Amino acid sequence: MTPMLTPFRFQLNQEQLAAALSLAGLQPQPESELHVTPAPSAAVLQGTSILTPEGHGLTAEVEAALRVAASPQRLVSVLFNRAGTPVWKQALFTQGSENGPYVSQTAKEGTFDFALLPSATYATVLVDEMLGLTAMAAKPGGTPYVLWLSGYTALLSAADALQTARLKARLARASQPQPTFSPELLEDQLNQGLSATDTRWAVTAGRLVAPTQLQLARGQMTEGLAGLQDAGLMIRTAGEFTFTQAGYLLATSLGQLINTGGITQMFTAVDRRFVVSQTTIFRCAAAIWLAVWLTVQEQEATVQLFEADATNALQMVRRLLEPRGAPEMPPPPQPPKKRDMAPPRVRTTPAPDLNTCSRCLGPVDVSDKFCPRCGAAVSLPPEPGAFPVSPAAPSQAAPALCPQCQGPLKEGARFCRNCGAAVAPTPVPPTACPNCGRTLKPGAKFCGGCGLKF
Repeated sequence: MTPMLTPFRFQLNQEQLAAALSLAGLQPQPESELHVTPAPSAAVLQGTSILTPEGHGLTAEVEAALRVAASPQRLVSVLFNRAGTPVWKQALFTQGSENGPYVSQTAKEGTFDFALLPSATYATVLVDEMLGLTAMAAKPGGTPYVLWLSGYTALLSAADALQTARLKARLARASQPQPTFSPELLEDQLNQGLSATDTRWAVTAGRLVAPTQLQLARGQMTEGLAGLQDAGLMIRTAGEFTFTQAGYLLATSLGQLINTGGITQMFTAVDRRFVVSQTTIFRCAAAIWLAVWLTVQEQEATVQLFEADATNALQMVRRLLEPRGAPEMPPPPQPPKKRDMAPPRVRTTPAPDLNTCSRCLGPVDVSDKFCPRCGAAVSLPPEPGAFPVSPAAPSQAAPALCPQCQGPLKEGARFCRNCGAAVAPTPVPPTACPNCGRTLKPGAKFCGGCGLKF
């Protein structure tokens, strides 16, 4: 995903920025991130590429970019990190009007870096470069989960506990363990993650992109484990909690972080900002997990967690960058009803820009005449509207696990690559319809072209 043209970029230090704003007659508004000192002489701009050939004013591109940055109407903040790197970076995307250009703005050690982006496509490409979304192979995801803050924090802590157990087993040259979890273990893992800086670990990476403080969940790991059990990610046997297959795969994925990002969408009104939506992105070695925050009320915060492919993740990024019209000022959020455990897992309504089957709510392509999952005749919805809810990823059967060590098995494997146990090979489904030759989606039970059942 590459733009056809290179966006216009320029850099200014603090003095040059102040002089450029003064030369253009611009005064940064309270909602702007351009906080400058009194303007020095315009002589500091001599020799830079931002002046016209005559040297009496700013070029049109520079003035347009500074005008948007000084008085933005819409802002999208992107905070991102490469796993294992202690430095977090932040980019601010601003827009002065609904149909106007975008301006990307970053600051480092007193230097401001600006990029004038003519459309949302350019801005989406830039976000993709930060988070590496299109580096993922396209594949369907699974059912979304809704967790309270305690359950979400317990999940990150459990992922780190699983990673710790694996590393210890590897150093001891022992077989991979089937860990059990207790509130005390997760509390200890949470405290370690909150005080650490290595962003290859889930708690450490996730705490800086959460809109609320994960330390608020301290002392609530009993409720967190109960929430994971309700969501189908944990199971309790003889007083001990262990992962279900879905929970094991999710925790394994979070133990392989590559990029972590947080996207906050904001609008300005009456000289201040108000937050419209907040999303956390975990780009892992084999999956993309999105955490869309539904409510943020300290301990009462709730989050929707689901796996997405690169296409759906980019669709969500673009919707955040290019909403259709500014919303009204939202009323103060009401705290959810107090309860002692996380809400149960729910299947949310798919976003309107994802075509779905009217019978089973499975995903269908524009060219499908029949649903690949249930075989029903497809009636596609009209052109999608705005982005009211987060995209629900389509369901997919989770890959098989080794019966001995519970490690994930490759398709068709006869032996587990972790412990060497012999396993029955997984049958390989057909990739093309034998009747019409159409390429089949993974896990399809019906052909989307002719409706043939397999």
